Amino acid sequence: MVFRAIRVLPETDRRKIPLVLLAGVLLSFLDLLGVAIIGVVAALSISGIKSDIPGNKVNAVLEFIHLEGSSLQSQVAILGISAALILISKTLISSALVRKTTYFLSRRGAQISSELTHKLLSTNPQLINSRSPQENLYSLTNGVIAIAIGIIATSIAVVADIVLLVVLFCGLLAFDFKMAILTISLFSIAAIALYKYMQNRAKIFGQMTADISVESAETILESIYSFRELFVRDQRSYYINRISDQRRKYAEVSAALANMPNFSKYAIEITLVVGAVLMSAMQFWTRDAVQAAAVLSVFLAASTRIAPAVLRIQQGALQIRSQEGAASGTFLLLTELAQVKPVPTIRVNSNFQYTGFSPQIQVRNVSFNYSASTGQSLKNVSLDIKEGALVAIVGPSGAGKSTLVDVILGIQEPSEGLVEISGVRPQDAITNWPGAISYLPQEVVLFRGTIESNITLGYENESVSTERILNTLKIAQLESMIETLPQGIYSEVHDRGENFSGGQKQRIGIARALYSNPKLIVLDESTSALDNDTESAFTLALKVLKGTATIIVIAHKLSSIVDYDCIYYLENGEIKGSGTFNELKQAIPNFAIQAERVNL
Repeated sequence: MVFRAIRVLPETDRRKIPLVLLAGVLLSFLDLLGVAIIGVVAALSISGIKSDIPGNKVNAVLEFIHLEGSSLQSQVAILGISAALILISKTLISSALVRKTTYFLSRRGAQISSELTHKLLSTNPQLINSRSPQENLYSLTNGVIAIAIGIIATSIAVVADIVLLVVLFCGLLAFDFKMAILTISLFSIAAIALYKYMQNRAKIFGQMTADISVESAETILESIYSFRELFVRDQRSYYINRISDQRRKYAEVSAALANMPNFSKYAIEITLVVGAVLMSAMQFWTRDAVQAAAVLSVFLAASTRIAPAVLRIQQGALQIRSQEGAASGTFLLLTELAQVKPVPTIRVNSNFQYTGFSPQIQVRNVSFNYSASTGQSLKNVSLDIKEGALVAIVGPSGAGKSTLVDVILGIQEPSEGLVEISGVRPQDAITNWPGAISYLPQEVVLFRGTIESNITLGYENESVSTERILNTLKIAQLESMIETLPQGIYSEVHDRGENFSGGQKQRIGIARALYSNPKLIVLDESTSALDNDTESAFTLALKVLKGTATIIVIAHKLSSIVDYDCIYYLENGEIKGSGTFNELKQAIPNFAIQAERVNL
């Protein structure tokens, strides 16, 4: 899992990890030096108390640093201060290194999140809709943080601490073999026992935290978005209890995860006390006081570095296990998007000139299916839509009308066949002439902001034209409503446009679709929420645009398409007929029945 996480980083960043580890190795020798000096200080102190001559090893150290002629007080003071400075310096440098590494990986995490979002928005709606919005959000944000910080940064810290233990163990072996074996045995047994006991719990709790977090967010949003239905049916208490139960479970799992380091801390503290007792008994039983005190001092000094390192390793290993669960969705998303080529990021055209663009569409023998189990949604569909034409696509519910529009616009790739807009693939047309093609969905989604920002969605503020906004509002039949608002187009829009009616939201969506002066306009049953007068006025406005733009409408009200240039009748994924309104009535019995029901 760790290597899988590291492979997420760019190659240049992966090369920096060994340099960080090398720095950790060098810093570990400072710990060893500090511990060794403390041992010398202890031996000197005991020798001074007993008025004995220090041993050969201590004398060799004093001669090496030219302190052999100094007084005992000077020797102890200089060595003690040196040990303290060395150990403090090592701690400060290590802290700075960890901080720099964490910030570096955090920035890389932000870059990975951005690139992953770019790829996700470059793929097809099937993959995006295969997860809930909350799952996608978690994978793009918290999941990436779990990889960059929870797994990679923690792994680097764990490896650095392991190196520290190896260096200290080698130093202790050179100083006293029995002490080294006892020290490493005690702390290894404690760390391994703790890890074995906690590793599965940590991974399970990490996965549960991610799952409950996503589930809770989905339930909260579900209750907010369906508030009116819940209010009328008096089912708000159901969601209140459900949300309360989910938050309680989340709190319990979070508390269990948070308590794991405390359990480990107390276990390591007990190990340290037991080790000190055993070491004291062994040393003072088998050696004289000077040697015993020196060895015990080295053990205690080493333990002040070993115990925290063991604790960090054990906690780091648990954190990596817990973060595996949190990052699982992101790893899956990375795999699914590995072959996706990101769409080019270009500055959006704001002059709305589309030189060379011809809004004509050719669809040749197109078939499409969402999956092998669902069968074909489109079957051998062919269309030829001329520049400036006013075209409608009609048919019963589930006939494949919206799917056909998705294929025409390049949102979905056909399983078979060819689609061209202005003689090129739909995606190439969108890239070559940004803004020339506009789409209005069945359900318009408004965002928190102003009416202006909702209409100019995706355009930079400095390029926004107020005159153009007002023109589109006039076409969308919103001019009179805007005039009644104190702040006009700068009036506030609440989340999902909750402070506007369905018809008003749809008209703002129409204005958004027309803002870029598009030459190809596709409307997917986009007048369903309009009253008859507004729909009639908008239909008239579309006819005014005829000739200057190609317009394709998925229609449910036949009265609005009576005089369209061409109407395609789609049923069971197949084009059953096409022509003018009257021609289609004569050719398609089902269409004739629908027309007769509305007296057409």
